[in-house]
Amino acid sequence: MKLNSRDLGLYVLKEGYDKGFLKRNFSNPDGNLYDGGFLMDVDQRLDRDEGPGQANWNDLDMLVGAAFESDLDARLRRLTAILDLDRFLSFAALEMLTCDWDGYLQNSNNYRLYHDPEQERFVFIPHGMDQMFWDLNFPITPGPAPMRGRRGGWRRGGLVAARAFEIPELQQRYLARVGQLLETEFTPARLETILHQVEARVTTTYGESEPKVATYLLGQTRHMRRHVGERMRIAAMQYREFAHLVRPGDR
Repeated sequence: MKLNSRDLGLYVLKEGYDKGFLKRNFSNPDGNLYDGGFLMDVDQRLDRDEGPGQANWNDLDMLVGAAFESDLDARLRRLTAILDLDRFLSFAALEMLTCDWDGYLQNSNNYRLYHDPEQERFVFIPHGMDQMFWDLNFPITPGPAPMRGRRGGWRRGGLVAARAFEIPELQQRYLARVGQLLETEFTPARLETILHQVEARVTTTYGESEPKVATYLLGQTRHMRRHVGERMRIAAMQYREFAHLVRPGDR
């Protein structure tokens, strides 16, 4: 980063969760935006960062009520009405594929929640993803920490995830989404493209002025390529073990 022609070194630019963020990512930015806080779940009075009028948490109460519905068919209908399930499945799958043990699914932590007034449904937004890829054998399905492994289970974690994934249809849809991401997004080819772009920027920025810094950063990106590539291999292997749950007729 340079300021007034002075080189101030390497900085991380982090986007804030505010009205500007909502305008860039949603067609209607006037809904309630909640901060998950530290280890707080949706059944608690979360801080509201954005939203009109006085906070009353009525929309959160509707989400909690849907999650606690005892009948599974009714629970699916109620969750469909209050939660953007398509986005939630992608959110959940990416947390597990990137081994994010400190996210919403596994730890009820590091998330934002936006009630989109355009569709009257909630959208989960990841936050604070600084604990990814520590355990390359992380399960691709959410489950309690003591049971982590290839057959991790569907029983605990964030309230909405825990209750949603008790529904067999959502289990199958989730696994199908994992398979889709492994084919289209979470792939070695995509990783190579992204890291080559990073390496090119590092070389351009520091190649001549800070060669030691450039060498260090290039070494880190190459380590990341190997590390994340191995996670992709393990996740694909885990998915193949679950594939019969998505396509029972192929067993």
